This record gives sequence, C-alpha cells and structure tokens, in this order.
Amino acid sequence: MIVFISNYLNHHQLSVCKQLAVKDKFFFIATEPTPQVRLNLGYENMNDSYDFVIKMYESPANKDYAEKLLNDADIVIAGSCCFPFEMIVPRLENNKLTFWFSERLFKRGFLERFYPPKIKRVLSQCTKYRNKNFYLLCAGGYVAKDYAFYNAFKGKSFSWGYFPPVIADEKNNSENRTDQKLSLLWTARYLKWKHPEYIISAARALKKRGVDFEIKMIGNGKDYKRITKLIKKFKLENYVFQLGAIPSKEVRNYMDSADIFLFTSDANEGWGAVLNESMNSRCAVIANEAIGSVKSIIHNGFNGVTYKNKKQFIRELASLSQDRAKIEMLGNNAYDTIINLWSAECAVNRFYETATAILSNSKIPEYDSGPMKKIN
Repeated sequence: MIVFISNYLNHHQLSVCKQLAVKDKFFFIATEPTPQVRLNLGYENMNDSYDFVIKMYESPANKDYAEKLLNDADIVIAGSCCFPFEMIVPRLENNKLTFWFSERLFKRGFLERFYPPKIKRVLSQCTKYRNKNFYLLCAGGYVAKDYAFYNAFKGKSFSWGYFPPVIADEKNNSENRTDQKLSLLWTARYLKWKHPEYIISAARALKKRGVDFEIKMIGNGKDYKRITKLIKKFKLENYVFQLGAIPSKEVRNYMDSADIFLFTSDANEGWGAVLNESMNSRCAVIANEAIGSVKSIIHNGFNGVTYKNKKQFIRELASLSQDRAKIEMLGNNAYDTIINLWSAECAVNRFYETATAILSNSKIPEYDSGPMKKIN
C-alpha cells in the first residue's frame, strides 16, 4: 500500500496519484481543503473528486484513519510542511520506508540557512532520522544541497518534481504557429519575485531591433497596474497584451500557439510547473537558471535557454528571436523531454522500481537523468 500525504490534491499531483493507484493500493491524505483563492481562479476541488482522497480535516475519525494508513503503509510520500510531522514519527521509528517530498529550503539567500526556526525544524525532523529508511524526493535542482547543509539525506536524495498532465501531440503544433509575427507568452502571478517587469524590458529590446512580435501576459496580482502603466509609458500597447487570470486548462491553448515561453521567476520559484506545461506545448523556453525545475529539466541550448541575470535574458531573447530554426529545434526537444522523461508515468515507474528495491534490500536502479536520478 502506498500513501501520499500533502495539503490538498491539485492538477500538478493528480497524474502521479493516478499512476500510483495503478501500481498498488493507494490513498492520498489531504490535510486541508482546497483554498478558496484557488477555486476563484478556476481550479477544480479535487479533494471531492477522487475516491482515493482521505479528507483528514473533515472529522476526528478521518484523522484517526489517516494516522492508521500512515502507520500501515508499505511506502509513504510525505509532503514537507503540509501536516504535523508527529504523524509519521511512529513509522520512522519503526524504520518503515518513507519519502520526504520537498522544494528547496533556501529561497531568500545564504543567510536563511541560519534562521533559528528553520534550523530547529530540519534538525528535529530530517537530520534526526537520517539513519532510518528515510529518503528525499527533490522538487527542484537545489533541494538536495539545501538539506545536505544540515547533514540530512546525504546519499539518499532523488530527483523528482511536479508532473502536470502530459498531452501527446502527434501532429506537432507547428500549424498553430506562423512564420510571420513572433508569439511570446508569459504566465504567472504579478508578484515582485516573478519579475513581470522583465517582459517590458524584453518588449522594448525587441521593438528597438525591429522584430515583428507580440507578447501575451496571463495572470494578475499586486504589480498588474504597475505593468499596465509601463506598457503605456513605453508605447508598447501594440506589442504587449495583458489577458488577466485565465483557467489553467485554457492557458495550455495559449502555450500551444506560442513560439517562445518566458519564465522570469527568481529563486523563490521552488519548482514552477509552467515549465513542464510550456515544454509539453513545444515552446522554446527562456528561463532563469535559479528556478528549481529549470535546473532539473533544462539542458541549456538543447531543450531550452537559461540565463543568470536580466542583461543575459535580453541578450538571449534578442538572439533567439532572429533564429526560427533554433526556436523549432528547442521546442521539439522540449516536447520530447516531457513526453519521454518528465511524465508522471515515467516518474512513477522509476519510483516504484526504486522503492521496491529498497524494500527488498536489492540494488537501487541508477538513472542518468530525469525522475529518480540519485543526486548525492
């Protein structure tokens, strides 16, 4: 039996859960309701949609049942910070196989490593049980190093992530794109660390170079009005179009018709599932290397382009905008990467093989790249 405990079921986890349910008896324990803010954005209340979900928050009886499942399961995946850690202590003490699923710990710089509450939490949870059957699923390329700073999960970390639904595209989406106007897409909340202002800089640079282009911006947030003012200030109304918040299913349609996807978040983006989605749509991605999923999935120049700072972002975009052949190459390689490697099916098959090997004291499979690659 496999149990996955996290805050609430969402479309980034659903495909993995469905695949786990194929492999074995499976339960997903939801520790809280789907937030209303998510529902307002068009997200489905998945906690109520699937029989394998145990809504721990609904009653004391459900909580007791959840605790029993956690104790009895052969394999548990525990989402960090989503539940009282004490709920998995009995199985850790009994050396039962448990995987800690986490994004990076340090999103705000080096000094965050010395934040007392964080030190106490990691030491009392992960480091304390480092000699138990306790492993780390890394949602991002920086996770293992962060935990290793506290002497946790050394030699027991595996590459993992979020796995939105994969859409197979036998026809290729090239017919949705034209050789005329270059189509660029940005989708995120308008927050400081998502850097929507980079889009204004990008538009100004492309306009100056005489590129025939348009940029669609999807999302809302605190900086929406500021970006609107910048668009007017630099006379970009015919180049940059703000579409507001759009349901996630519809966002994929915009990705399908975009040539280039711009992913401008900084290190605060622990994973960033829009990378999976845009690559699945054959977009040529330009993304900040500090983003967790970028370090895990992108091979610079092969299936996407990475950058370190704003100046490099503009330079890479300006270069790529002049090279339709490279845009197509990057997009096709991106699609292949998601379909063949970073899919829920591939991830769960590898996870199940690895977990089975650990349970039987057999040799753990070795993967050169992708999900369940051993990191350290």
